[in-house]
Amino acid sequence: MLLYDALFTWCKHDAHTPMHSQASSQGTAVHIAPSRRRRPRRASILLVARGLRGICDGFIAVLLPGYLLALGFGQLAVGLISTTALFGSAVATVLVGLASTRFAQRGLLLFAATLTTATGLCFAGLSSLWPLLVVAFIGTLNPSSGDVSLFLPLEHARLAQFATRDARTALFARYSLIGGLSAAVGSLAAGLPDSISVLHGR
Repeated sequence: MLLYDALFTWCKHDAHTPMHSQASSQGTAVHIAPSRRRRPRRASILLVARGLRGICDGFIAVLLPGYLLALGFGQLAVGLISTTALFGSAVATVLVGLASTRFAQRGLLLFAATLTTATGLCFAGLSSLWPLLVVAFIGTLNPSSGDVSLFLPLEHARLAQFATRDARTALFARYSLIGGLSAAVGSLAAGLPDSISVLHGR
């Protein structure tokens, strides 16, 4: 949430920063807007946010089924919760795409971050099937290592604005690569608690 807030605060500051001049090869002055010069740094904030979210997604994708089984749910109930979460994420993605022109992207991203936090707290505090199904549908829990949340269309829209035409493909490639690698790291990290327990003889 803090990363997204910093990103849009930076964008707002650029909007009130005067343009600077730079001499071209022909000796004429070329005005360069600060927002254009700072695009790579602003895009890096989204890439960091994508990496952190990918680690959490990979971690949850491995631990969630085991956690639900430990609560006493059967395999059918675990599959139902995961399916509901994926279906809810798909619906939320479509709704965000429809509402993105009516609401500020900063507000939507901060809302998504807040909803993610609330979803985690609800899953940690609830143990009944029907409340968990409601939270899974409304929330942003991702039971898979891929990004299927409402963050995806919002971040894609910002990435398209932050990259010039010739660098856009490379930026999206880095975004996808970071997402895949971070999810793999999160999945691997899910085994750390058991490894630590074995090392300490517990």
